Amino acid sequence: MRYVFYSLAFLLVLLSAPLIVLCLYGLSQGLDLAQGLKSIARNLTGGDLIYDVPQIYRSGLMVAKQRRVIWMGDLENEQLREASGLVAARKEEGIYFSVNDSGNAPQLFAFDADGRHVKSWTVNYSKSHDFEDLASFTYEGQQYVLIADTGDNLYWRPEVRLLVIPEPDLGGVGDDSLVPAWGIRFRYPDGQRDVESVAVDEAEERIYLISKRRVPPELFSLPLRPNGTLITAKYEGRLEQLPQPSARDLREDPNWGRYRSSPTALAMQGRTAIVATYRDSYLFSRGKGESWAEAFRGTPQRVALPDIYGLEAAAFDVDEKNLLLVNERKDGVGRAALYAVDL
Repeated sequence: MRYVFYSLAFLLVLLSAPLIVLCLYGLSQGLDLAQGLKSIARNLTGGDLIYDVPQIYRSGLMVAKQRRVIWMGDLENEQLREASGLVAARKEEGIYFSVNDSGNAPQLFAFDADGRHVKSWTVNYSKSHDFEDLASFTYEGQQYVLIADTGDNLYWRPEVRLLVIPEPDLGGVGDDSLVPAWGIRFRYPDGQRDVESVAVDEAEERIYLISKRRVPPELFSLPLRPNGTLITAKYEGRLEQLPQPSARDLREDPNWGRYRSSPTALAMQGRTAIVATYRDSYLFSRGKGESWAEAFRGTPQRVALPDIYGLEAAAFDVDEKNLLLVNERKDGVGRAALYAVDL
């Protein structure tokens, strides 16, 4: 009987070990542990999507113009396992930057239009991070790349960060360290959010963010050069016209189909913005005198895409003629590729 008791006790400790480690990590990082445990409970019960309006699954798909999708090439660098952000370089035509998702070293990768590795850099950022998107912009004549450390799967980060680094030069030998020119610490007005979609409007000198697991997705904004050390993002509204998964989506994938409309990337260029999801992308146009909040409340144009695993990175090419996409490697070891979609 004693043997059975000890065996059960050992099994209980073994099963609870990951949760104990997670709690110790959360305490050491100053995270909201209670909220993290609530999020884990929601995830286990399938309630990780938060519906701010009644759940509506649209039975039909938004009409989409036929577009050409071109496979440009597989990504050569196997260290780029979970591409979660993408931008086109402004200094070097035909060069693209990307970052890995959480659980990887803080690095910036450069590759060419064929997917061949060009260079990588270590970002001087010692904190634990969850990089989720990239944006590029020009400010006071200098080209910059913004790295969004905004992922928060457990909704337990009291504050998140954006890093702004000068766009790196490709010359020189070996890998260099990139030092941020400035950083932005911020929080949301009414609690934590998981955000994977970030872009910069150069004319406004403003940053826009879209929440991932809120239905409908929410739009927030921040100043590009804030004065305070910790600021609060401004709530701008919702993307109420972004189509939710159809009944067919749910039938085809009962486990993950409900996530197909979750925003995973955002790109802005002039008066055009595109929101990428796991299924398709959606093109929004901003009218003259219209704000982005108003534009995102309108009905977008659907950019239909083939089935691409782990689609979490999207960007406009420098000439705005193509939408560029990069996917994650399945289980961190599968193929990842660069795609171009005619716009």
